[in-house]
Amino acid sequence: MSQFDLLQPQRQALREQHSLLSQKVSELLQNAAYAAEAAVRLQIEKQMNISLGTQGTLSTIVEWIRQLLNAEGISSERM
Repeated sequence: MSQFDLLQPQRQALREQHSLLSQKVSELLQNAAYAAEAAVRLQIEKQMNISLGTQGTLSTIVEWIRQLLNAEGISSERM
């Protein structure tokens, strides 16, 4: 039996651990994105004294920011 054969179970275990870690990182990044969106929504609601509720998607928020910037004479082309 070669060294390669002896290491095969460890290599498989490492692949499985890597796969699980990658999945967890993806979940954490998705949760961070949701948290960031919620934080932006709350800040906009607070500053504008409005309620976006659960219908305020990030694209809606971005569009409102564009409108606010345009109203202030600031170009929002880079958004």
